[in-house]
Amino acid sequence: MTESPLSVMLNRLRGVEWIGDWGYVKGHVMSRRHLMREYLRRAALWAHAYSAEDKWPFFDVTEHIDPGFRLSP
Repeated sequence: MTESPLSVMLNRLRGVEWIGDWGYVKGHVMSRRHLMREYLRRAALWAHAYSAEDKWPFFDVTEHIDPGFRLSP
């Protein structure tokens, strides 16, 4: 049986090691900041292209491109 996408995401979040070496975390702050900025930039482009500015920054662009699309189980 295939897990739903929501179950997969929840299991991935549960698997995160939330307590760790702060030296390691601080060493990656800049790259994470750049990744987030790039995500926001791209999400803004998609939101503008599909007139979904009110849904930005966290939205499922697939719903705007093809509302009938569903992942096959």
